[in-house]
Amino acid sequence: MAEQGGAGGMAGNAMGMGMGAGFGMLMPSMIQQAMLNAGRPGAPPMPGSAPAGVPVAAAPVAAGLGGPDFTQLAPAARDPRQLLRSVIQASGWTLAENGDTWIITVPVSTLRKQNVTVDFSRKSQGGHAIIAYSSTCGPATDKNATMLLKFNTQLVHGAFAVAPSPSGDIITLQANQLASTADPLDATRILSALAWQADKVEEQLGGGGDAY
Repeated sequence: MAEQGGAGGMAGNAMGMGMGAGFGMLMPSMIQQAMLNAGRPGAPPMPGSAPAGVPVAAAPVAAGLGGPDFTQLAPAARDPRQLLRSVIQASGWTLAENGDTWIITVPVSTLRKQNVTVDFSRKSQGGHAIIAYSSTCGPATDKNATMLLKFNTQLVHGAFAVAPSPSGDIITLQANQLASTADPLDATRILSALAWQADKVEEQLGGGGDAY
């Protein structure tokens, strides 16, 4: 108002104030009407909305294009035995088969090796086939069993457990893997980790012996 000055300026300011007040009263009704029209065929877009024909969010690439229905494809069945066999052959390890039970000999160093037993007959509580790995570390004692249970929190692959045997309870390192989701890389990691860790524990418990 100070910049306008004069009667004409005052009149112009009064008109401007009147238009501003009128537009301010019209705005709520305009927004309400735009919201009511949103989504109606042929309705004008709301201020600030995307132009007609421009998707707001990306849609699936093949949606509405009439492509083939890939959901009809069945998942490829995995053979856990063939998977393990390929890992063993690629690693150069030794395999002894006895039905559902395999014994894989994994070299740990130039002078030491460790046997890892694989059981294909096991199933989870939900009835899914699993690959059960285990490796013997040595005889169990109450003191060592408690200590090894504490080590379980530090292991990435496997867990220590106490298992019965004809000669008494033994310490074993065990791991399970779902057969349906198993892949060669994970199987290699599990076998390598179990063999190395079990051999280190066996070396300590057995005073340097390598019976397992």
